[in-house]
Amino acid sequence: ENHEAFDNQVFNLCTGVETSSDQLIQKISSALNKKLEIEQIRGYVGDQFHSSGLNTKLVKTGWSPKKSIDDGIDEFLQYVKRIK
Repeated sequence: ENHEAFDNQVFNLCTGVETSSDQLIQKISSALNKKLEIEQIRGYVGDQFHSSGLNTKLVKTGWSPKKSIDDGIDEFLQYVKRIK
C-alpha cells in the first residue's frame, strides 16, 4: 500500500527481540535436529555478540511482527529443502 507518511522513510523490519550468535546457532541446530560443530575463534574489537533491531517507528504505524525467529528459521530451511 502506498502511503505518504512512508515516503522516504527507513524502517527496521524485525521482531525487536535480542538474539545472540549462540542462541541463533542453538535454534538452527534444534530445527535441523543436528548438533552443529562450531569452531570458536578469537574476536576483535567491535565484534557483535548479539543483534536486535528497534522497530518502534514501524510499530507506531500499526504493524506488528507475524513471525518469530524460530518461524523464520523453519521457513528458511523448508525453502532450502525445496530448491535442492
